[in-house]
Amino acid sequence: MAAELALVKGQGNTLIPMKASDIEWIQKLKPGRMVEATISQPRNYIFHKRFFALLNFAFDYWEPSAITIVEDKNFKSVRKFARFIADQSPNLRPNLQAWLNDFSKTHNSYEITPEKNFNQFRKDVTIIAGHYVSYYRIDGSVQVEAKSISFSKMDDQEFQELYKSVFNVLWKMVLSKTDMSYDEVEQILNQMLEFES
Repeated sequence: MAAELALVKGQGNTLIPMKASDIEWIQKLKPGRMVEATISQPRNYIFHKRFFALLNFAFDYWEPSAITIVEDKNFKSVRKFARFIADQSPNLRPNLQAWLNDFSKTHNSYEITPEKNFNQFRKDVTIIAGHYVSYYRIDGSVQVEAKSISFSKMDDQEFQELYKSVFNVLWKMVLSKTDMSYDEVEQILNQMLEFES
């Protein structure tokens, strides 16, 4: 059984798991069981925490559109045809409108209320900040995915560049719409990290 764990050095030369999933993996090991590990220290964990504090802070302030209306193609065709008939015979317009209203209630016209999702928010912001990879799909379309921000995939310098880019995106798209200044946001992030320590 293989796993990548994030560990922090504790007192007495111990390594302490950082995430709940890391703790769960270690708890599954039988006492006395030997494991092999490849250890790396690619970047500053405190800066990693600051990045996620920024994302969480902006996510709390971000308010997406409340409702999206989704209609399928068949309903759009029926509606266009009904409008065509109404234009040809204006005296049928009230009856056609009533019929369309009834039809839309039972045929593929519905509303959804999207939920805020932190993981999607993080990926979208990372892509907008320019840290992404893109692929051609077999149908000719392009798939865009956020680059991994795992410790093993990014060194300190690349992560600092990502942080600056993400901060700028979040400032432009979310945080500038609040009553806080750029410096106040930085100060709040510093206070959040002090509180966590």
